[in-house]
Amino acid sequence: MNKIIDQAISYPSEVKNAAEQYIMGLYKAQWYEKNKIINPEYSYWFILERIMVKYLENCYCLPELRNLFTQNENKGIQDKIVENNIVSGLISRGYVKKNFDSLEVELSLKGKLCIHKLIDPEILTEENDFKPNKNFKNKFSNIILWLVDKGLIVSYINKERKFIRRAEDIIYCFTPFGLSQLRHIVNPKLISL
Repeated sequence: MNKIIDQAISYPSEVKNAAEQYIMGLYKAQWYEKNKIINPEYSYWFILERIMVKYLENCYCLPELRNLFTQNENKGIQDKIVENNIVSGLISRGYVKKNFDSLEVELSLKGKLCIHKLIDPEILTEENDFKPNKNFKNKFSNIILWLVDKGLIVSYINKERKFIRRAEDIIYCFTPFGLSQLRHIVNPKLISL
């Protein structure tokens, strides 16, 4: 008989306290409000994991909180929290779906068909090599082609389908670079809702 055992990860109190202090520092600086973080639960988990890594790297000891992370590490942590917040918002609105097996963020059918609403129109300029005068049957194809060309998304063919009849049958996933650029490419109106 197989029993499912619920194994919770236990963190040392020193690590938990450091994570709480780090998050309180972000709250006091109004970082959550400035970056429109709706659900701070992910940030607690992510910061806790990063601090645990530092705890292990320093042989079960933590330096002072202000010396815990470098400036680049702090920026990376904050960028990852903002990225996750944007992805969560897009998932809740149905523009993207997350494949939890591979951690890929895929454009949903709504995301593909409404790509012109999803992407900030101010970045779709000729300065950014966007060419709006290409003649495509569907208006979303031009934007998706630009996203692929810029390395922001990658396309796959769904192997479960025998025939590809429409562009909607192709799977489009954000690249790691594309995910890191979400705050710059997603329409700010969608982020602020």
